[in-house]
Amino acid sequence: MLDKHIIGNILIDLSVDKVKRRLSIKKARLDKEIETAIEEVRTYSQTNVVISEFVIDAITEESIIFNRGKRIESKNIAKLLENSNRIYIFAVTLGIDVDNRIEFYFKNRNESKGLILDAAASEYVEAVVSFTHNFLKNRAKRFQGSITPRFSPGYGDLSLDNQRLILKLAGARKIGIKLLSPSMIMIPRKSVTAICGMDKIFDKDKK
Repeated sequence: MLDKHIIGNILIDLSVDKVKRRLSIKKARLDKEIETAIEEVRTYSQTNVVISEFVIDAITEESIIFNRGKRIESKNIAKLLENSNRIYIFAVTLGIDVDNRIEFYFKNRNESKGLILDAAASEYVEAVVSFTHNFLKNRAKRFQGSITPRFSPGYGDLSLDNQRLILKLAGARKIGIKLLSPSMIMIPRKSVTAICGMDKIFDKDKK
């Protein structure tokens, strides 16, 4: 059982092309600036992940119940986890220094660098989310199990109103994530939460 598992100091190899796609840029004229921005993200990031694991108590058509009565109302999540007996809730952040660096460029009227750095940071945090999902996939293989796709608040019918509960259950305070009300914006801004499940094969091994 993972309970609350923290992974820190994750370094990601991020391609220039991913940032260019986010910026809708095709030409190579900004490649050097994007490379610099990626390196800046790596320099200023204090990347942390926290993962929490819970046993699923019941699943209805419209909700999932776990951790002694906690409930998430979502048909999408209920469908996603219909064959799972465990739920993983995780939070990822790049830390506040990246936010401050992006803000520095905009305050100093260097909007171009600010936009490129913002895009690079967004791609970087998504890459860390994928890293975390793959970490859970690899762990599941040890038990001949599998992990569902991941799902985040704000997609489908999983409303942002769930964000406070999800952050609390993930243990996001342990890695410095806070939630602004009523906007439901996470601070640091380059932070992401997600949910996935472990299929029922896990029951064969209770470790």
